[in-house]
Amino acid sequence: MSLVTIISELWRFFVDHLKQLVIWGIVTGLAIIGLQFALGLFNNPEDDAAYDYLSEVYQQEPAEFQAVITLEDGNVFQNSYIFDEYFTTPEVLAEVEAQTGVEMTKFYESEQLLELFKTSMYRGGVAGIRNTSSGVITFRFLVAPTAEENLRVAEAYRDILLDEENIPFMENQTTTIMVEPFIGEVLDLEQTAEVPTEETLNIYAGQGILSYIVFAVAGFILGMILGVAYYFIKRLLADDIKYAFDYSWNFDDYHQLINSDKINDSSYRSVVNSASDQFVVISQETLNDLETKSSLMGASLSNTEISEIIIVVESLKTTKDWYREQYQFAKHYGVPVQVVHVY
Repeated sequence: MSLVTIISELWRFFVDHLKQLVIWGIVTGLAIIGLQFALGLFNNPEDDAAYDYLSEVYQQEPAEFQAVITLEDGNVFQNSYIFDEYFTTPEVLAEVEAQTGVEMTKFYESEQLLELFKTSMYRGGVAGIRNTSSGVITFRFLVAPTAEENLRVAEAYRDILLDEENIPFMENQTTTIMVEPFIGEVLDLEQTAEVPTEETLNIYAGQGILSYIVFAVAGFILGMILGVAYYFIKRLLADDIKYAFDYSWNFDDYHQLINSDKINDSSYRSVVNSASDQFVVISQETLNDLETKSSLMGASLSNTEISEIIIVVESLKTTKDWYREQYQFAKHYGVPVQVVHVY
């Protein structure tokens, strides 16, 4: 087969079905928008409340302080994660909430509802981030609707950290505060993806117009692809021939595609021709102004009588079974085969 012919036929296939494909795209796009809207309606109200609360919290400035924890032998304590794990235990949260008046339990439960769990990749609003070069741990608190409340929380956690005897894993360890609690950011957020920012909740954002547009475009493209697949498979399963990819031919065969509009007065003489007078034309349908055979099967032909076999294929008239049978018989004669496809 000729790659150029196949590409041109695929393009003709696409153009022929363009209207249907657009409808497929529109319907799929609308269906996806409807599904997106329906899912939005069935959101858990608690999740919405958690999103609204954290959205306000994460827009504030954090409060931070820095400390170094040293072991009895003078080495620097390296596990900073254990501190913010300890800082978010129910007992400690309740203690800080009672001391500061900040709704620490509400904050922590909101993170849990939105599945913002602590992992090695995400530490949440209460985070201890260790500088691997210096050993300094930056304790960052983004837990309240105002920066001033974040500062009160940072001060409360500083006091807890300095009360080493009451922390189970701080025996024989010393805490040195390097920077007292303050409002502001010292961490390089581009290098520290473990802590929340304003953008953290983008994946939970409501059904905005931009979201609908994105899903509509994606749905339209998906619908077009599904439509192409449907009509392509339908065409391959059809009994008749319409496009050049419905049947096969060899590279050494002469193959031509001819638009029926270019055939004057429904005459095929201008398109069915051969360099030799000794040729035979095979067509499933009777062609005007042209003597043809309906089949090679049983035809009293010999290799000495013909020098070329021309098979005429008419779109939506010639069947695949007929073409396959004639093509196989034509190859038995050992002469050139010409396939003329009229569409």
